[in-house]
Amino acid sequence: MVLVFFTGCSKDKIDSLITGKWEAVNFTTSVPVDENGDGIENTDLTKEMSCVSIHANFSLNGKFTLESTNVTYDITYVDGKVVLKPSGCGVQTEKGTWSMNETSTILFLEFTIDGKDEPEPVDINIELSENRLVLKDLFYEETEETITYTIEFERE
Repeated sequence: MVLVFFTGCSKDKIDSLITGKWEAVNFTTSVPVDENGDGIENTDLTKEMSCVSIHANFSLNGKFTLESTNVTYDITYVDGKVVLKPSGCGVQTEKGTWSMNETSTILFLEFTIDGKDEPEPVDINIELSENRLVLKDLFYEETEETITYTIEFERE
């Protein structure tokens, strides 16, 4: 699972409820999925993936860091078909800049991607309070129907 977002800031320091460290506590999809291939679909991704974790840090200077685990796979070929078997968890760190709209309902993230000249911008609908941050309507998977996911964070 990869997230990427942002837009520049004109101030040196940003006073916002979002600044600080956050830990993701819920990962849900808009429709049930079967990521682990056990024949049981869930909207709760923690029941489908062994490595679901994100820690976020939003600093006063408009910079952010996301550290997430992602599943690694062993790839085999069976009867001419590619078979992916989850084999462990890896860590992925993404960095960039952040800002929000005036009503704190849209988070603008701009990810720095190695090998690209221009950062990658993403706008995310959010709910924000003192101890809760929810990233909503994130694109999950391209299928015949659109699947989105939501990540709920609590302040660390």
